[in-house]
Amino acid sequence: MKKITTSRAAISPVILALATFLSCGIETPQAPSWDIDINIPVVSHRYDMLEIIDRMAEDIISYDSTGLISLNVEEELDTVIIDAGLSVAGLTTTFSETLGIIDVATPEPLTETVPLGDHIFTGGDVPPDTIEVEKVFTEIPEIESATISTGEMVVTVTNEFGIPLASVILSIIDIDRSEMIGTVDFSGGLDPGESGVLAIDLSGKTISNALSFSAVATTPGGYIENIDGKYMTVEAAFPDGLAVSEARAVIEPQTRHYERTISLSDSGDNTITAATVKSGSLEITLTNETCLGAVMEIEIPGIIEGGIAELLSIDLPPGGTGRITSDLAGKTVTPVPGTTEPSIFISVTAELSGSGAEAVDVSSSDRFDVDIEVSELFFSDMSGTIEPVRFEIDPFIADIDVPDGFETFDLTAATLTLEILSAAGLPVEIDLALATERGDSMRITGSVSPGSFDDPVLTIIETSDLDRLLCPIPSSISVSGSVTAGDGITRETVTENAYICGKVIISSPMEVVIGETEFEADINEAELDAEEFSDNIDRMNRATLYSRIINHMPIELSMTLYVGTDSLSLYSAPHLLLGPFFVRAGTVVPDGLVSIAAESNVTMELSHDDLEIFKNERLYFGQIISFPGTEGVPVRMISTDFIDIESYITVNVRVGDI
Repeated sequence: MKKITTSRAAISPVILALATFLSCGIETPQAPSWDIDINIPVVSHRYDMLEIIDRMAEDIISYDSTGLISLNVEEELDTVIIDAGLSVAGLTTTFSETLGIIDVATPEPLTETVPLGDHIFTGGDVPPDTIEVEKVFTEIPEIESATISTGEMVVTVTNEFGIPLASVILSIIDIDRSEMIGTVDFSGGLDPGESGVLAIDLSGKTISNALSFSAVATTPGGYIENIDGKYMTVEAAFPDGLAVSEARAVIEPQTRHYERTISLSDSGDNTITAATVKSGSLEITLTNETCLGAVMEIEIPGIIEGGIAELLSIDLPPGGTGRITSDLAGKTVTPVPGTTEPSIFISVTAELSGSGAEAVDVSSSDRFDVDIEVSELFFSDMSGTIEPVRFEIDPFIADIDVPDGFETFDLTAATLTLEILSAAGLPVEIDLALATERGDSMRITGSVSPGSFDDPVLTIIETSDLDRLLCPIPSSISVSGSVTAGDGITRETVTENAYICGKVIISSPMEVVIGETEFEADINEAELDAEEFSDNIDRMNRATLYSRIINHMPIELSMTLYVGTDSLSLYSAPHLLLGPFFVRAGTVVPDGLVSIAAESNVTMELSHDDLEIFKNERLYFGQIISFPGTEGVPVRMISTDFIDIESYITVNVRVGDI
C-alpha cells in the first residue's frame, strides 16, 4: 500500500485568512473570491512484466536471454536407489564326505624257511618224494584285521634244497578266520637255487594278522652230500601296499580331497560374473567322524582378496568339531563360470595324520560332516546381466500457483522435459504418469542411458503434447511412476551407490490464449487535510479525474478505479467506481511482439455527490486491470512489455467570499 498526500501550499494561507475574517463580528467590506485547483494523486505506476506476472506466481516465471518470458514448473524426482543384483539371500547347507578307501601301513614281508632236514635225515641219494609242510608266519604287526579293497600278496618260493622240485603247490591260510586266502601253483617245478614268484589277489578278502601256509612239493630225487644248510624259503610280501575298506590296523598318513559347488541363492535369470562384498560372512563347521586326526584346508577360488583365493584351515582331533568364520567384506565373489546363479566352488583337503604305531578301527564309511552357512550378502558392486527390476518413484504433487483471473489462460507452446541423471550402471526405462486435479492425464516413457557413480549420464526426454494437461492451466499436477532397471541382456556393473534422480520441468513461453480475466493492483493511500476538504466541502465546485494509460502489451485492456475509505473493503464495497477506461493493444509486428505502445488519455468529471467522499481524512485508491481475452488467438509477452498508468483527481475550490 502506497501513501500519497495532497498539494496544499497554494491554498492554505488564503483559507486561513478567510476563516479569520469570517469569525469577526465587525462588518467589513466583502472580500473577493476566486477558484483554485487542488490535485490529489491517485496512481502513478508502471507495471512492468515482472510485476504483471507476479500476479501469475513469479516463482514459476523466468526469462531467457532474449527477454522472452516463460512459465516454468520444476519439481525434483525423489532419488531412486538402484540395488538390483546387489544382494543374495543367505543359505545353510550340509554335506558329508566319506573317508573312502584307506591305505594301511604296508606290512613287512612274511618269511619262513623249510629245512630239508625236517624231511630227509641223511645225505646221499635222495629218492623221489613228496614233501608236505605247514608253517605259521610271524604275526603281522600293522594289521589286526582288514577287508582289502585293492592289494595283492606276492608269494615267492626259493628252492635251496639242492635237489630239483617237480612242483610246488602252496596255500595261504588265515588262522583266525580258518579260511584259505589263496593258492599258488608252481607246476613247472623249481631247479636248485631257482625262485618262483606268484601273486594272490586280495581284493574283497578279509584277513587277520595270523597267517600260515601249507605246501606240497614233489621231487624226482637226486644226490646231495649232506642236508646241512638245505632249505626252501617261502615269502609273502605286499609290495604295492594294501588299501582297505575296513580295518583295525596301523594307518599311514594320507590325504583326502573333496570338491563341491554350492549355490548361494536362487537369483532367477540374473547372471553375476563378479561382485565385491560390502557385508556378509561365511561360517563353516566341520566334524571329524573318523578315528584319525586331520588338518582340514578349505579353498574357495571364487572368493578372492588381494588376488589370493580364500583359504581356511582347521586342525580336528579324532571325533572333534571345529568352526571357521570368515568375514567376506571387501572380498570379490566370482561365481563358477557357466552357472546362471551365484555359486561358489569349495575344495576341501583333509590331511590325515595316520595312527602312528597304534592300530585303530577305520572304515570307508567314516566321514567328515561339513556345515556351511552364508549370511545374506550385500554387494558394493556387481558385474553381470540383471533381469528387469521395477522400482517405484515416490509420487508427488507439483503445485502451480495460478493467480485469480488467470485460470482461463491456455499455454499453447508448453513442453515437458524430463532430465534424468543416471548413475545406475545399467539400462533403465522410466514410466511417469501425470494427472491434473481435473482428471486429465498422460504418460511419459523413455529410455535412460547407463551411467556410473563417477561419471553419471544425463538423459533428456521431451514432449510437447500437453494441451490436455495445461489448457487451461491447472492448479496442480500429480506425478507418479516407476523405473525399471536391467534388461537381462546388457552386461553392466552396478554399484551400491547406484541411483536415478532428476527433475520434471514444464515450461512454456508466455504465448498464451487469454480468456476474459482481470487482476487487482496495489492500493494507494492519500491523507486529506481537514482544513482543505472536510471543513470546506461546500466550497468545492467540481472534481475531475485525469488518467493516462500506456499499454505496451499485445492485448487490449481496461482499467477501473476504485475509491474508498476502507482498504479492506475497497474492492468489494468501494465508495466510488470510476471507469472502466479502455486501451487498445499495442502495435504488434509479425513475430507477435509489441513495437509501438497504445495510449489512452481520460478526463472524467465527478458528480456533486461524489464530492462527499472528500470529507474523509484518508482515501484509498485501487485499480482492477481487465483483459477481455484474445478470442482464441495466441499472443506473446516479453520482459519489455508494460502497462503505465498516471492518474490524479483535481478538485476545484472557491476561495474568498462565497
